[in-house]
Amino acid sequence: MDAFFVRLANLAGDQVQPDHLKLVFSLLSAYPAAYLHRSLPNAYLKHWFSICFTCFLMVKVLASWQGFCHIVGTSLFTYAFMRFYHGPHGPWINFALVMLSLSACHLDRQWRGVQGDATLDYSGAMMVSIMKLSSFGFNVLDGRKPANVLTPAQERMKVQTYPSPLAYFGWILFFPGFLVGPTCEFMDYMRLLTLPLHDTATDPLTPQQKATPLSCRRPLLVTLARVTLFLLGLIFLHPIFNYDAVLTYPFQGYTPLHRFLFVQLAGTFTRFRFYVAWLLSEGPCMISGIGFNGFDKANQPRWDRVTPVAVSVEWSPNLAVCVSRWNMAGNRWLKSYVYVRVAPLVGKSKAGLITYAISAVWHGFLPGYYIYMFSIGILQALGVLMRKTVRPLCLTADTNQPLPFWKSAYDLLSVLFTMTCVNTLSAGFMLCNWDKNITALQAVYFYPYHVFWVGLAFWLATKGRLRKWQKRRLVTTATDVDDLAVGQSKKAKAL
Repeated sequence: MDAFFVRLANLAGDQVQPDHLKLVFSLLSAYPAAYLHRSLPNAYLKHWFSICFTCFLMVKVLASWQGFCHIVGTSLFTYAFMRFYHGPHGPWINFALVMLSLSACHLDRQWRGVQGDATLDYSGAMMVSIMKLSSFGFNVLDGRKPANVLTPAQERMKVQTYPSPLAYFGWILFFPGFLVGPTCEFMDYMRLLTLPLHDTATDPLTPQQKATPLSCRRPLLVTLARVTLFLLGLIFLHPIFNYDAVLTYPFQGYTPLHRFLFVQLAGTFTRFRFYVAWLLSEGPCMISGIGFNGFDKANQPRWDRVTPVAVSVEWSPNLAVCVSRWNMAGNRWLKSYVYVRVAPLVGKSKAGLITYAISAVWHGFLPGYYIYMFSIGILQALGVLMRKTVRPLCLTADTNQPLPFWKSAYDLLSVLFTMTCVNTLSAGFMLCNWDKNITALQAVYFYPYHVFWVGLAFWLATKGRLRKWQKRRLVTTATDVDDLAVGQSKKAKAL
């Protein structure tokens, strides 16, 4: 099928690469496939359908025999290892070895000189599969533990009955989300195939909710509308505002303010690429039913179980919120199967550092990833200090209600500093190389690091006075409350 996509790319001129058309075709073909998958009468046929359809995409459309064999081989290892090894360190050994397998994929990509996404390879699908395989190991171990040592989330995801090879590979090769995410848990997949859709909800449903017909039409149309808008921005604006342009000679002639604003637009429109791919991939998840997530407070069905990204990331008030809204499937995996599992062993601070390190290795070994992860880490730590010290002064001391002007000013500055730093540092993920990243940062005078050092200096210089100020506010409020109580008591006695 390569010749077909080459001809299509030629018709589109130089705007589209054949590999991009292959990916778009694969993502769009999952929509009718999801409707067909949902209509099949039993789990047996659904397992086989997912396996066959994903094999067709990987081997015939994407022509990735190497990737298909690598993913299947790594999955076979996890299946056999967790089946026969019952030791308490099994999930950790499995985690280390599947990450090593992913590292081999990333290193092979680097040695071949593949960077960015102009050339499509199987590393994205491999990254999605690694999330599944590493989580599967912990879920199997949880199934062998007493229920009283598990959290509610672990209890829900534990694997008590070891799956058949067909069920296991039906999940590994589950086509909605296989190529670019989002991923799903094994037990969620099995509930989808073996239970009525209403019964797959995390929380118990009321009789009214159980009687409510489930249709994903409206959220699906909203998602497709968003994809269309982001695609238009990607086609018409991203070719103008992108990180590669930062490295060109004309860009160096811009004024400092012009360069700074250009980088902000480049970061924003670069995210459109991910929005298009992730949201387009979310559609088949809704259609298949894996996206159903119970009901909201208004008794409307929710379809956000595997939502990959929240568009509200564009106005995140701090880096912690920004990270949680971006690549949400990856964040759920890092939280549930790295941070939560490591924190009891090494403490929360070290667990946070390990989580960032695992995230960086999961993405690859290019310097840009590590520049981004390190920079985001130190800025997030600064944000925590500011939130503990400065934010309380923007709230009332007694009820923690926002002070009209100061809380709004704090929120506005938080959003501005957060997103301008993210837009600047995100060049690391697209430019990848050390020299290119330094050039991009130099063009805006290493802005995020000035924010860090100025913010840290401000915190060190004012933390004592700010804390004393907050204590005085609390004491004053407590005194006023006591005086009010005494006054009310005297008034009551007089009456």
